[in-house]
Amino acid sequence: HLTGINVVNDEGEDIGNIEDFVIDTHQGQVAYTVVSFGGFWGIGEKYSAVPASAIQLFPQRDVARLDADRQTLEAVAFEPGEFPNLTNSQYAQRLHEAFGAEPYWIILGFVSPEQQRAAQQKAWGPESEFAKHFDTANVKTIQGTVQSIGTFQPEGAAHGVAGGLRLRV
Repeated sequence: HLTGINVVNDEGEDIGNIEDFVIDTHQGQVAYTVVSFGGFWGIGEKYSAVPASAIQLFPQRDVARLDADRQTLEAVAFEPGEFPNLTNSQYAQRLHEAFGAEPYWIILGFVSPEQQRAAQQKAWGPESEFAKHFDTANVKTIQGTVQSIGTFQPEGAAHGVAGGLRLRV
């Protein structure tokens, strides 16, 4: 029921229609919305693959909103029957840049194991702020009852660094 609905830009200008959707079967999500534009009754029509994150669907109003103009669609257009290879990362990146959309396949906040180890070393290693303030000559043994156990983050630690153990005695 979504194919055929009008696509309008922020100014309310009719810039095309939804022709189809492209599903990323590995991610299990809509990756692109194919927008048709130009031509008359299908003659001379062109298509553009628009990143799904760049278009808002309002099926109850039978409209979709795209923050772009016809020139943007034209810049990444293809002819019917000449569907581009959307698995080509350079082409896909170009599409996302044209519409000012973040590629959906980028995982924000991902930290590789190597980056995690480096961050841990910086936060807790021998050159860390905590190590600089730790004086082995002033270590004292205390007795008492543990009132609570918690964790804390070292000041200035990168996101994802394991917290330190905090005991309240």
